[in-house]
Amino acid sequence: MSRLGPLASTNGESLESKRCCSIDYVSQEPQDSAARKQQQGQKSHEAIEKEWRALRGADKPGHFGVTKEELCFLSSEHHLEGYRELNGALGLADLLKTDAEHGIKETDLEERKKAFGTNTHPRKPMKSFWVFVFETFEDLTLRILTVCAIASTIVGVLAKGKEEGWYDGVAISFAVLLVVITTSVSDYKQAIQFRNLNLEKDNIPIQVSRDYQRMKISIWDIVVGDIVHISTGDKIPADGVLVEGHSVLINESSMTGESKHVKKDVNEQPFLLAGCTVADGQGRMMVSGQAVSH
Repeated sequence: MSRLGPLASTNGESLESKRCCSIDYVSQEPQDSAARKQQQGQKSHEAIEKEWRALRGADKPGHFGVTKEELCFLSSEHHLEGYRELNGALGLADLLKTDAEHGIKETDLEERKKAFGTNTHPRKPMKSFWVFVFETFEDLTLRILTVCAIASTIVGVLAKGKEEGWYDGVAISFAVLLVVITTSVSDYKQAIQFRNLNLEKDNIPIQVSRDYQRMKISIWDIVVGDIVHISTGDKIPADGVLVEGHSVLINESSMTGESKHVKKDVNEQPFLLAGCTVADGQGRMMVSGQAVSH
């Protein structure tokens, strides 16, 4: 059983970008450029360190000792030195006012949401009913019938006068209107049902520890600092770090494109990415970010 220790960052987007950059770097430079590579790497490290120092000097939210920007930076930049500066998982738990074994206090939920945000995705607004009406009118047959209704009304009025000449044109128009309304209402209801099904599918129950109790909550109710229990087959609900685990293997193909499972531990490979799947093992993770970032 692994125990708490310093953590290293494995942000999915950064892994992919760094992997691609390394391929280009090797293919474009000659073999005698090792010194220049080292010099460029040193400059990159200095830039990262400078940005980290600037983030550390920022005001902290509420009574927490770390900001949302710092958590994101550590994960995205693989800044192991900075993470060790925070004393690893135990130190991060202390800064987030979290009990690494028993979780957070429910009385802190609102303050955590205010400081770090919520684990919800910005959803695309649903199309209004009138959009469905307009889309239905784009049907070629209905357009032809509309033109016929107008033409029939004009010809009828000219031939039979205003009192009787409009009958045929209005009848065709009524039929077109009935088809449009019926089709639009049906499509609108289907869109609502599809949206509700997607919301229900995404509303995954998650096992967390809060107030010394293990409980089940919605994935949307997770906050930074939560201790989440993970096991084989589970999807990682939010960005976080492994605080305890046994033979944990993660499938990160959805983030990095790599099919090979990544072994996680609390010392060398502790970072877990939202959306990845636990291929094997079980453990506990501490939430350090939201799934919305992916």
